[in-house]
Amino acid sequence: MSGPNDNLLPGITIAKTLPQAPKQTMPSRDLLEIPEVMGIVASQLGVQDFTSCVCVSMSWRDAFLPHRWRVIHIEFEETHDSVKYSGPDNQVLHKHRYLIQELTIQGPFGADKMHIYPSLRNLRIRFREKKSFDPRGIIAWDLTEKAPLLGYLLLAQVDVERLFCKTLSEHNNITSLDLEDVMIKMDVVSTFWEACRNLESLNMNNVFFEGEFVPVPKNVVFHRLQRLSTHGGGWTSWKTLDLISHCPKVKSFKLVGYAFVARILISHPVRMDRWPEAHTLLSERHPQDTELGSILEGIRNCCGSITYFSPSRFSLGSQAFKELGIHFGTLVTLYLHRSLSATGANTLDILCSCPKLEVLRVRSVSSRDIAKGGPWICQQLRELEIRFHVGKTEQHLQRLVFERLSTLVRLTSLDVSGFVKDDGNDGILEFRLECGLQQLESLQELRSLQFGYRARTGQIQRLGVDDIEWMVGNWKKLECIAGDLSPDREVNEQLKGILKSHDINAFKKYMVGLP
Repeated sequence: MSGPNDNLLPGITIAKTLPQAPKQTMPSRDLLEIPEVMGIVASQLGVQDFTSCVCVSMSWRDAFLPHRWRVIHIEFEETHDSVKYSGPDNQVLHKHRYLIQELTIQGPFGADKMHIYPSLRNLRIRFREKKSFDPRGIIAWDLTEKAPLLGYLLLAQVDVERLFCKTLSEHNNITSLDLEDVMIKMDVVSTFWEACRNLESLNMNNVFFEGEFVPVPKNVVFHRLQRLSTHGGGWTSWKTLDLISHCPKVKSFKLVGYAFVARILISHPVRMDRWPEAHTLLSERHPQDTELGSILEGIRNCCGSITYFSPSRFSLGSQAFKELGIHFGTLVTLYLHRSLSATGANTLDILCSCPKLEVLRVRSVSSRDIAKGGPWICQQLRELEIRFHVGKTEQHLQRLVFERLSTLVRLTSLDVSGFVKDDGNDGILEFRLECGLQQLESLQELRSLQFGYRARTGQIQRLGVDDIEWMVGNWKKLECIAGDLSPDREVNEQLKGILKSHDINAFKKYMVGLP
């Protein structure tokens, strides 16, 4: 009995050909199937190009159409005897309503009837004055039915009445509420505060209360509220204090339009350690040095530390800076460039004492102060705006300044522009090899360098070809240099030509550092 491998005829061998494995190929995929790619492409297209893409094929239509309807703006403009509609055709809008995620409605009250938007996340309704009747409106829609997934709501020029409060309290997803030019009716104030229990963010811009202000009920606590902002309207300091005292988890609060008095942070809520997680404090008024010092002391007592600080133009004096020093260990972002009272010694203290600092904008520091101070420990700095003053008789200190800068190895943006008096006694840091520029070879992450322009700052560098070629050769990630490079116009253009040949922008207009 023959086996399967026996020869069928003597002397003849049958060679079996084994099936070959298919060639391994990378799976192909249409890039338009990748949501991130679709979003990028769609965001760059104009109306005509977008329409053309939708008409290519059914697959392209399915890929691009959702991006066409993601964000919609509807506007109504009142004429003498009618209201003019500006926006997508109403029937088409209704057809694609399930694709809309962000919607803005602007116009006189009563011009629009709220459709049902099953996928809507953000809604902004701005009513404008209508000449024919009362400009203020009342929200009569049931948002739970109209927009069940709604998370952010902005209302402007409306009256808050009972139906809206009911809708807000029953809606499970609204966590962020902005109110602008709003009147809260007298009989619903307590109901309104109750309805805000589930909010995480509340912004009240020119919000008024009909009749006398009704404080937040003692039993109402906003456990989820993390961001709070009040601006103008009826918001005096004691009303703000009453509201903040009911927000134990607030992380950021911003007060605009009234002075941020110290007692807000050193009164009863602070004594009970009510804000252990707060990290951002903003006030657009100008507290005095002693007042700001008390505020920083209050933050230290109730929160422990802050990471972001930006004082007003005149407020950072000796007492405030002393209290700010308590927070040096946690500061990440610090803006002092607007504070006229901040000194060079303050700047040096910051550079030598803030290990977590990533963004710093200060006015100036002299080479003499740097020579007296210790090493800089802010090794995490990514953005630095500073002015170095180097006296005409202190050129030897330029190398010391470059030595300090060389330790900031994570720096991506360096701005040394700013007005400097050219009075013969005060000069600037010159970015030249003969002054010690080569010490900055360690700044391998540098993308942006700003020197300033003579017309705006009085500053002008005196760079040569060797200096620019060194920068190009050593700072591989450099993208732009802004400022006058040389007092000689021909040399200035020559240096800019070198930068351009290496795809480095040499800006002619004043610019702010890269983000």
